[in-house]
Amino acid sequence: MNSFKIFLLSISIAAFTLIIYAEKNNPNDKNNTVEKISIAKYFPLNESIVLQYNSNFGKTNYTLIKSGEDYIQKYKSDDFFSAQSIKLIDNSIFLTSMEQEVDVLLFISHGIFVTYNEPALLLPLNLEIGEEWNWKGIEYIDERTDTVTISGKLTGFEVIDCEAGKFNCLRFDYEISKASGKLTRFTEWREENIGIVKLTAEVSQKGFAGMMISLLGYDDIFFELEKINIL
Repeated sequence: MNSFKIFLLSISIAAFTLIIYAEKNNPNDKNNTVEKISIAKYFPLNESIVLQYNSNFGKTNYTLIKSGEDYIQKYKSDDFFSAQSIKLIDNSIFLTSMEQEVDVLLFISHGIFVTYNEPALLLPLNLEIGEEWNWKGIEYIDERTDTVTISGKLTGFEVIDCEAGKFNCLRFDYEISKASGKLTRFTEWREENIGIVKLTAEVSQKGFAGMMISLLGYDDIFFELEKINIL
């Protein structure tokens, strides 16, 4: 092989190598990201944002207020109310308590108040695509106790098109299992500086409580962003 052909072959190999490298490191292809992603901007602790969702609980408003060292996330509709106390610890989001009330029948409501033996890990704020995390602890529901395991995964980027617009969201998949037999699987799609754009959940539980959840239509839950308001 003469020197000119060797030169052409070297150029071809170099060009091929550069193409492969560019494809693997394309900054516009977010699913190829291998570096840690700063999740904080997808979980904004911003009290000036009010979000309105379409959900199977009706129109639901989300607000956030600071209370001491905690932040309280509130979701409220005509038939549903949830308040979650969360705290930022070691660059992760932890759940410290939760209050929830649902109108199950005309003039009848069901409410619970939940605390934990230690703050429950909801979301580390530095993750790689595909990275998972777990937390296990004791949950206190009124006067009852239960062992609960929370598992989460940062799945990747997905485009969500809803009434509020089109968003390139990070997808988080969770599973919450309890020793008593209740299992909840849910997915959140979050956008930068906004938070949850879409949420879906499947709830299953053994026994009479599970039957009531199914009859009332709360075994499948969804929230989808309709409007963003800035105070």
